[in-house]
Amino acid sequence: MNVSSNFKSMVLALAVAGTLGLSFSAMAQNNEERGARLAERLNLTTEQQEQIDALRDAHRSDMRELREQRREERMALHAEIRALLTAEQAEQFDAMEHRRAERRQKGMHGERGQRGDCNRADNA
Repeated sequence: MNVSSNFKSMVLALAVAGTLGLSFSAMAQNNEERGARLAERLNLTTEQQEQIDALRDAHRSDMRELREQRREERMALHAEIRALLTAEQAEQFDAMEHRRAERRQKGMHGERGQRGDCNRADNA
């Protein structure tokens, strides 16, 4: 690998790491909003809301582990794919991954349509 490829790989890794850091903050906010929407749409009692919050808390670490495993698998897959590519293809692949990370980041900040909009009662 040449210096340019190493630099690009490092920049891509830093972009992914930055995205993950911001993702945790966005996920916490999304979880709160999701909980509030669920409570409103289902007219949950305070007791039900507390029970659901407890269930989410109980499953949080398992879900976090699964997310990390998926991320590691995805990174391993991308490394294997990248190893098969020519230098030009690898550069294009890196650019594609960078754009994907940017789109995902924008989606986490509400710049895309809300997930689940098609299931809203007012859209039926």
